[in-house]
Order: sequence, then structure tokens, then C-alpha cells
Amino acid sequence: MTRHAALTLALVTLFVPAIVTTQPTPPGFDTYVLGLMMRGTGEVPAGTTADALQKAHLANLTALWTDGLLVASGPIGDAGDLRGLLILRGDRTTIEQRVANDPMIKAGRLKIALKPWMGPTAIGAEYKRWAAANPGAADKMHTYQLVLLRPVPQAAPMTPPEQLAHLQNMDAMVKSGHLLMAGPVLEPGDLAGIFVFDADPAQVEKLASSDPAVVGGKMTVERHPWLVAEQVIPKGFKVPLP
Repeated sequence: MTRHAALTLALVTLFVPAIVTTQPTPPGFDTYVLGLMMRGTGEVPAGTTADALQKAHLANLTALWTDGLLVASGPIGDAGDLRGLLILRGDRTTIEQRVANDPMIKAGRLKIALKPWMGPTAIGAEYKRWAAANPGAADKMHTYQLVLLRPVPQAAPMTPPEQLAHLQNMDAMVKSGHLLMAGPVLEPGDLAGIFVFDADPAQVEKLASSDPAVVGGKMTVERHPWLVAEQVIPKGFKVPLP
């Protein structure tokens, strides 16, 4: 198998539910852990306040970032059950333990689902350099559009022509300047992958819904505004084509 063919096979797992890729991480990509923070049903523990609990939660995220485990994080800006998205890198067991100790999760105010994910290299690297050069400076925040790609239950796997059409569509969205990064979840389940756009929400809805996997009934899309520091998402994302 050529390098281009292997890379294409790894990326198209984004649209093939119930398949775990065994391919090596291709050039230009890295393996991460996505953390989807969901609304919980727990109450504020006795002896504290909601504000104090939130401050402790943010302090835990800061500690994860300081220790090199957290490379991207930000709140979701709508009123649904998804409250935030984290992108972490490192030992999975360590990540699980550290995240489980988050005060909001321990109190049941938030729940988190951790999923192995493949995305572009250097997520958060530019932000880390900026933060080191500007200690104490306020983050420059930007609202991106996060699209979760959900597999349609019992849908047939995509054919090779459908997979190619999907990659070509992604390439067009990148070249238009709207799609900033994307990648597959590397285990079967209710999430196949994500897109991150910088575009008007209505335009993102149109772009995401035009994906061949969606048009062909293999995937559905779920869009959320995601507030992240400007320097976190790396530039130069490229979709490899065979």
C-alpha cells in the first residue's frame, strides 16, 4: 500500500461507523483524546457555591494545560446538553484519572465522554508560544463552529467512490478557507468525527449538510458554536487525496 493510500484509508474511517483503524498515524496528524463535557444532574455540594465550583473547574483545566495534557478547550455557546469540548494528548489512563478529579465532574454537575481522535499536528502549539511570550495577557477568544458527525445506525459502509467524494468535498471546504480542521474518532460509537469551521453558522449548516456522507444517508451533522482562543487551532490543514 502506498503512503497516500494508507493515509486515505485512515481518514475515511471518519465516515465508516463501527471500524477501528489499525493504520499508523499518517504524516501531518497526531493522536489525541476528545473530551465531550455534558450537562450533569448533580447539585452544588454543601459548603460551596456554584461560583466557587466553577473557579475550581477552571483551575483544574489550567493544571491540565500546564502539565501538557490539555491542548485545546472551550465552552459550547448554545443551550444544549453539550457544555464544552476538550482536546487532550498523552497517556489515556493519566488523562482519565485527572479528568475524573475535576470538581464539576466529581459533583455530577458535568459528565465527560473521552474518545480517541486523530487530528492535525500542533494543536495548541502556537497558543502555548503566545502565552509564554505574554504572561498574564487575556486570551483572544473566537467563536468557531464545531460539527459533530454522527453515524446513522445500520447504514451501509461507504463505497470507495463515496469515500473519495467525501475527501474531495473536504478538500474544497479547506481551500475555500472555511474548514480549519477535521479528524476521525478512532473507535466505534455514537460519534464518527468532527469538523471545525470558521464561517457563518448558516453557511456551516449548508457546507456540512452537503458532505457526501450526509447526502448519502451515512452520517448526520450536529452543529455547535465553540469558543476557543484564537491561536489554538493550527493553520495549514491539508486533506490528502489519493
